[in-house]
Amino acid sequence: MSKVQKSSVIRLNEEAINSMSVMLMELLKDDQYIKINHSKLVSCIVTEFHSKHFDKARPRLILAHQDKKKHLKEAIESLGVEAIEATIKYLEKFKKTDSSLGDSHKN
Repeated sequence: MSKVQKSSVIRLNEEAINSMSVMLMELLKDDQYIKINHSKLVSCIVTEFHSKHFDKARPRLILAHQDKKKHLKEAIESLGVEAIEATIKYLEKFKKTDSSLGDSHKN
């Protein structure tokens, strides 16, 4: 391991905390002389993930954590008035078509 640097606090969800604790207990069970703590274990895991898996996982991470509301808001704000009006007309037409289809299935 390289030089230890203090970083800001990283908050893990309950599942990650439990997983980390199980892994640490397993390591300590395998070798009573091992010198590792939660921080060292997480550092090893993050470093290995970055070097071996990050590039492949990047698209999934982006999709899973993308702020879709912000993205949509910025996309709408970048449209001109005519494009917004056309979109509203399309949505109204789609809504009418969708509700009329729903009515036809009630019979």
